[in-house]
Amino acid sequence: MHANNLKPAIGYIRFSSVKQTGGHSIEIQQNTILHSAEMQGYCIKKWCKDEAVSAYRNRAERRPGIIELYNSILNGEEEAVFFYDSSRVSRLFDDFALEVYYPILKEKPNCKFFEASQNEEWNPSNLLTQVKLLYSYEEVLTKSKRAKDAQKTLLYSTGKPIRPGSRVPFGYNKVQDTFFPNEEAAIVYFIFHLASWGYGNKKIADVLNSAQVPSSNNGEWQASSVDFILNNRFYAGDLTWNVRIDYNCSKRKPYGQYDLFENNHPPIIPAYLWDLVHNIRQHKKNSGKMNTPFFLRNIVHCKSCLLELTPKDASPTNSKKKYTYYYCNSCNQKISSDMLHDIVLKRLSVELEGMFDKMKSQVIKRLSDSEKSLAKQKESFKAQQEIISYKERMIENMDQHEEWKQILSDSKEIITEKLTEISLLIEKIKQIKNENLIADAFLHFKEVPSQLLTYVELRTLCLALINKIDISLSQTPRVSIDYRFSPFFILENQIGQITEMPLN
Repeated sequence: MHANNLKPAIGYIRFSSVKQTGGHSIEIQQNTILHSAEMQGYCIKKWCKDEAVSAYRNRAERRPGIIELYNSILNGEEEAVFFYDSSRVSRLFDDFALEVYYPILKEKPNCKFFEASQNEEWNPSNLLTQVKLLYSYEEVLTKSKRAKDAQKTLLYSTGKPIRPGSRVPFGYNKVQDTFFPNEEAAIVYFIFHLASWGYGNKKIADVLNSAQVPSSNNGEWQASSVDFILNNRFYAGDLTWNVRIDYNCSKRKPYGQYDLFENNHPPIIPAYLWDLVHNIRQHKKNSGKMNTPFFLRNIVHCKSCLLELTPKDASPTNSKKKYTYYYCNSCNQKISSDMLHDIVLKRLSVELEGMFDKMKSQVIKRLSDSEKSLAKQKESFKAQQEIISYKERMIENMDQHEEWKQILSDSKEIITEKLTEISLLIEKIKQIKNENLIADAFLHFKEVPSQLLTYVELRTLCLALINKIDISLSQTPRVSIDYRFSPFFILENQIGQITEMPLN
């Protein structure tokens, strides 16, 4: 047929893995579509592709190639759509029909869809088409189950968990089934070191790029790449699996809700640094701006009025001299920020040096007391769990008590969650006590002279070590510093919420 007599159409191609990119899949689909289009009296004017996109993991309406196809058909001159076979447009049985086929026909009733491999018009209402879609769906379910079963075998059915096939993390080499840190491990450690001093993902990425440090793909560092490294427990020596909420959502599940195999391989990041970084990152969310000359903001309080002092900058415009101070909005007293900073940093330098051993013993005692309190809470919850189980057995066969059965089931679920949370906290306390993490964390901050620190680092230092500062705003200011019992304040708060202990 002469090309001028052919009606315009769109060709759609999809392949689900990168391995198919250089193979015959694309060429076979393309040639079959071109041949079928010509046989049906059409000419392919536009190609829409989904490259390395799974039709099982991604519904039709979420695939870029399908979105392009949909918009092109509705807004263009093309009169038909050609694809290789049903498995190219759907692996979920009905998503393509409901989200693309019927909506297009509603707007353009004369538009036609063709299955090129059969050289015939495609209609999801046709019984044979439905059988093909169902078979395609069941086929991908079977493949998915096989893959998951193979992963579980590697993780659980051997003496030591083996990481299922996936990309080796940046900073490691893989020898057979064992991972070892390589020369890039120093970069990973540097990223954690910067994060432990309060720097955010973007700032860390900027530092690495300015130093021309190559990323894992030899390109520039992005904030998202830094964030991925800082949240990857692999660098602490642990193997994790099933971490994402689902395939389409990269958000991580909470700790305790994914598969975790501790001490699986040599760590790059020591335990104290991993915990310290995540405590600081969490605390930053509630502490406002970090890069500020008022690095005691939210920490210093007026002892007389019991109110938080407000930072003020009263420097005249274009003035070389700065007039900055902390101000009490109740008694209208103030203190120069330079004076207060000098007092606090000198106190930190002297008191932490002399109080370190005493603080360490106090921390161990406090943690031991918390461990005993949590153990009592655990026994109490177990007793409640047994009572609920007894009540469930009593009303098991009573149809009129369906509402009570649901209440008991919900209560049991809440108690089970609490027991899991308490068990994780007890294990964490034991780890901190046994591995001397407290000492390592305090030494991390003690070894750097405060005069060498930036505003971000000074604020991080104070947030990590100080709970509260009270000051009497007289002519001779008197400063009282309430130190944290450890830099691991997330743990403090979690223990306090369960045991109702005033931990600060």
